[in-house]
Amino acid sequence: MSERATSSPNFSRAPAPLPETGTRLAVERKRDGKVLGDVALFLSGNGRTAEVGFTLHPWARGHHYATEATARLVDYAVFDLGVHRIEASTHPHNIASVRVLERIGFLAEGIRREAYWVEDEVSDDAIYGLLAREWMSRRDQD
Repeated sequence: MSERATSSPNFSRAPAPLPETGTRLAVERKRDGKVLGDVALFLSGNGRTAEVGFTLHPWARGHHYATEATARLVDYAVFDLGVHRIEASTHPHNIASVRVLERIGFLAEGIRREAYWVEDEVSDDAIYGLLAREWMSRRDQD
């Protein structure tokens, strides 16, 4: 049985990102303060669109930590920063990341073909989006 998530990026210790900048926050497990990975937020030039990302250590995957931490990051972006649209991208075959995004409410919007390079290898990039009103509606249902 997997341990249920109780992790949190600490927004109180980080300054709010300015448009055209980003911030990365450590994700810590609440019960022992162990760093599990990080979440990232990048704001567009007008500050109304943001991109989120998440990375966890391999041993921390499968416990819903990424889902919980990314949901809190979306809360922060929508409710504290006033972001209208949040985007995320992942390799189309990264099923774990796709599930994290879909659990939170992101919708698949398309594939950018051969758009992402890792060293000398090119791959497709799956694009996901979430609007603030969709997020607020989901939060009202919780």
